[in-house]
Amino acid sequence: LDPDEANQFAFLFYDIKNARSFNHRIITDRDAVGVRAIDDYTLEIEAEGPCPYLPHIMAYNSAAPVPPWQVKKYDRLWTEPGNMVSNYSYKLTEWVHDQYILYDLNPYYNGPHKGYLEQIKLKFIIAGTHPGVAPYENNEVDRQLVFAKDLGVINKVPALSRDLRSAPHFQTWYLYFQTAKSPFDDLRVRQAISHAIDRETITKVILQGHGTPAYTMLPPNFPGYTGDQLKSIQAYDVPQAKKLLADAGYPGGRRFPSTEFWLRQADPTQMAIAQAIQGMLKESLNINMQIKNQEIGLYMSNMYEYAIPFGLIPYQYDYPDPHNMLSQVWHSQPVGHGRHDWKNDRFDELLELGGTTIDEEQRMQYYADAERILVEDVGGVFIYHTNILELRKPWVKGLTPNAWGQDLFWGNRTKLMDMYIGNNVGERVR
Repeated sequence: LDPDEANQFAFLFYDIKNARSFNHRIITDRDAVGVRAIDDYTLEIEAEGPCPYLPHIMAYNSAAPVPPWQVKKYDRLWTEPGNMVSNYSYKLTEWVHDQYILYDLNPYYNGPHKGYLEQIKLKFIIAGTHPGVAPYENNEVDRQLVFAKDLGVINKVPALSRDLRSAPHFQTWYLYFQTAKSPFDDLRVRQAISHAIDRETITKVILQGHGTPAYTMLPPNFPGYTGDQLKSIQAYDVPQAKKLLADAGYPGGRRFPSTEFWLRQADPTQMAIAQAIQGMLKESLNINMQIKNQEIGLYMSNMYEYAIPFGLIPYQYDYPDPHNMLSQVWHSQPVGHGRHDWKNDRFDELLELGGTTIDEEQRMQYYADAERILVEDVGGVFIYHTNILELRKPWVKGLTPNAWGQDLFWGNRTKLMDMYIGNNVGERVR
């Protein structure tokens, strides 16, 4: 929350008393923030008001305690090997920045969650440098994320297709607008774009079936999901799209300004999707979008300054409550503290009611009503909900299935202590 850190994820904790005011420099007294240690074993969190999702926030990994004596001694270097102290079953042995992290079992750990694996090596894939499936084929890694572009190779190799796993993930890719300026200040323009994009084709052709067309922000199975009821609002309908654009004063796309279409350091799959959207808007509406594939930092700083005219971005859940994917993404914020300039007072009001109502059925209805406004007012155009694609060796065991039977590795929920190597690992050295 320290405003000097300019941490873009501070918003996760704005429901704590005075957290937002402290982060926005409205107040400067750290002790006024509603977090205090009552004793060695009790942490007290005071919220701004009723906060039914607070347990989700406090269970999120960014709410983990840190050793203040190490932070004081080493400042930002406290997370380096030799400096990091934790209560974890594993200790940080080596960290080669932008390459890998190495964990070994902590010989001093005496808690109830001791790990099975003696060593875990997490290799990083830097944006724009994905190595393809070669490391996996060569048994250099036991589990690897892959992308739709890799499926052409994977599907031709029986051993790879056998190890491929695909499951829906709580992440939504969507388009957003600079709604304070023409032409996107006109609802009809935003509606026209929402009707001109064929999401079914994008998911079937580019994603090869490993994704779900999106018509709302909340994905299927996420608490509060209403996509099936709201699907028609942004449905693919080219005649309607053309009529709306003409009604807005741009018949046949005439006089519509050429617009920059920003991407955040897109990988080949996202570039293909952006090019498909660009082509659909040109073919259906005769409007020109100029793709700008920007470095991550440049993209994010411009997004938070509301300086991107038209952009594609994902949001993946932090915790399973509509407050995370609706309020924390779409509630209006001052410049520098939110993703979008779109604002709707009734939408904000409904989100605030949902965030402070204890009755679960009533709060879900508030969120459903709010999401209808978001979709109807086209704060965003929702494109698809993600599938995680991974290759995993058959000897990697111990990943706990979620409520839908999916046992994919995911940093927000996977417990490394449960993982182990099965007795079929001999296949690795044949």
